Amino acid sequence: MDRNFDMFMKLTDHILFIIISFLSFKEAARTCVLSKRWRHVWRATKRIEFDERFFVSVGESDESQETQRRVFIHFVRQWMENYREPNIESFQLTCLKPGDFRGEMELCIAFAIKRNVKVLGLDFSDPTWREDDLDHDHAALFDLPLNVYGHAVLESLKLFSCSFRLPEFMNFGALKDLSLGWLELRMSVIEAILVNCRLLESLSLNKCWNIEQLDIKGPNLRLRSLVIDKCKFLEGWYAIEAPNLRFLKYSGAVGFFEVEINRDCMEEADLDFGLEFEFNEALGDVLCGLLEQLYPIRILTVCSYMLQV
Repeated sequence: MDRNFDMFMKLTDHILFIIISFLSFKEAARTCVLSKRWRHVWRATKRIEFDERFFVSVGESDESQETQRRVFIHFVRQWMENYREPNIESFQLTCLKPGDFRGEMELCIAFAIKRNVKVLGLDFSDPTWREDDLDHDHAALFDLPLNVYGHAVLESLKLFSCSFRLPEFMNFGALKDLSLGWLELRMSVIEAILVNCRLLESLSLNKCWNIEQLDIKGPNLRLRSLVIDKCKFLEGWYAIEAPNLRFLKYSGAVGFFEVEINRDCMEEADLDFGLEFEFNEALGDVLCGLLEQLYPIRILTVCSYMLQV
């Protein structure tokens, strides 16, 4: 038997497409070097990720970045023009300066919507932004196109530095996973989303600001995962009432916590108060009270600040 025989040669293209579907976009692209047959197989992937950071070096001059960004846009357009699959599973678009290519960004999103995408991620945040300086200078760089709101089959949506219209947002009745980042939010917006998106199981707020306080609750709340990552609240009061919650991650300032959960369901919590630098007995009582509300958690991760307090 020839030990050098390529067993993949026996597989049909359909089987190869299935194999590709389990790989990330970057990993799928790497398979094109395997052989002539694999050169174009990866283009049938249904998990698409257009990430400008693979093309643009942030540390270089603005002129150089502009040239690299145009190369990225050209690659994206060519790739979409040659894509032949009728449906895709996920679509992630990352662009640091979408304003100069708004038309191209809308074409990318329309490409995903036309192919019945269920997992959509749009990230227009800038990696040079500072997490400890959240304000109006970081206003959303892009507005969610109107054609997205009519796409009722979306199950997962990520919007970073991408504003949206709340009334139209209520069309996402199938939404199970929502991640919002680098946005100015109001608690009323979050509450409206929780009330109208009844299937929501995962909510993540990342580097959002001007939220009055955190008040997560609802009689029919199905939330299983809640992530609050370095958001800026106007008041240090955090209330969470989620009977189905299994995972909680909080990263930010110390405040007064009021957590009501089903202790039989709760599995893991990750608490990070690394933004704090003062140590006093009062804060110790607050954090001790938080731990008592989470007890008996199965997996608990805490920061060094919490251990010292």
